[in-house]
Amino acid sequence: MASAIQKLQSFIHRSVYLFLLCGTMKSYGVILEVTVSSFGRKHAVVGAVFALQITVAFISAAIVKYIDSFFSPRLLAFLGGSLATAGFMGRAFVPLTSLWHILAFVSISGFGFGVMEYVTVISLEHNFNEAFPTAYTLSQMVGYFGVACVPPIFGYLVRNFGQGTAVFGLGILTSGMIIIEALSVLSEAFGSPTPATNGSQQGGTDKTDESRLLSGQSCDSEIKSSSSKGLPICSSLVRQHPTLVPLLIMTGLNVYEYAAWTIYLVPYGESLGLVSETAIWLSTAGGLVGVLGKACGIIPYHWDHMVLPIGAILPTVVLVVSYGISLVSENVTVLMLMACGSGFSISLWGSVCGAWLPRVVCSSHFKEALAISFVVHASGNLFGAMLTGAVIDASESYRYAFASLTLLSLIGTGVSVMWYLFETKWTD
Repeated sequence: MASAIQKLQSFIHRSVYLFLLCGTMKSYGVILEVTVSSFGRKHAVVGAVFALQITVAFISAAIVKYIDSFFSPRLLAFLGGSLATAGFMGRAFVPLTSLWHILAFVSISGFGFGVMEYVTVISLEHNFNEAFPTAYTLSQMVGYFGVACVPPIFGYLVRNFGQGTAVFGLGILTSGMIIIEALSVLSEAFGSPTPATNGSQQGGTDKTDESRLLSGQSCDSEIKSSSSKGLPICSSLVRQHPTLVPLLIMTGLNVYEYAAWTIYLVPYGESLGLVSETAIWLSTAGGLVGVLGKACGIIPYHWDHMVLPIGAILPTVVLVVSYGISLVSENVTVLMLMACGSGFSISLWGSVCGAWLPRVVCSSHFKEALAISFVVHASGNLFGAMLTGAVIDASESYRYAFASLTLLSLIGTGVSVMWYLFETKWTD
């Protein structure tokens, strides 16, 4: 049973990580057009490079599962925070004469964020147990505060001090993960000693419950040794937990939409005639209303009444409407409404995609399903940035790109309806 301090620490670590990951990712939209023109590359290429921060993060998070037995959770957290910070600092101080330089430093930051992703999710699930969906969604709410707050600050620094100083500022922000981890170490060093449990003696070498969970040594004796094998566990997951398939499909669609929305929303506003200072506030509006979307997800999760019509069908329908109205009007108010509607929808939709996982798989298969989910996140993020950018390059219009996102949201509505019908039949 985790103590209140352990729960608070794991929640703070997860929240700070998401605030920085989401906020820095959203900031890339501020410099998208400048980067495209500076290096003479297409939107699809630059968008994919920027998206690597999250793509590499989720790929590395899936890989960490197989190497974490060699490291303590504390060391992994320090490593993740240090790499994420190093990536931004490198971009701030090293002359960027090629897009490959940006790709390298973005990938370094992405790997650091990926280590933090794995550590913070496992820690949150371990400490909150049945309350994991509520804690997970609440931490995501903090992430949308990052979407709302970081881009305006980044844009101000770019306009007044240059892009190098602005990226350095992101590095300073990201170093907060290292500071949080250091404070946790100090609090444990000077706090009251934790009593030994499960037969481990004080000063012994036994791992804590969380360390065992991180290294794959689960306390559940019913976990079969076959769960450590590659492809067989995938087929086993599908056979034993069939609703995992629609969840992964919806996760891929949601991350695709999020990546495109994150990178291309501000440039979309600029393409419709908004000045840069005004277009940035589209991100802020979407992020703040995204916080409301997470709040709407927390309430039903807390009372154990989250259902698919609320968490999946409703947001995809709202997303179709939000994108649709932006296709027929260039009014600033309409664009703000689109930003708010899409931010709310993607946020609420993401609550189901992330927090629903413990509901569709058993505890024995949670880590394997989480690793597969990380791969789906990475793929959806990369394709969302790259394919949406390809539409912009081919049509020379952001409007067609958001029309494609409208169609994808409509597909998401259909998948969520079929998922709901299947789950209802499966339950009956």
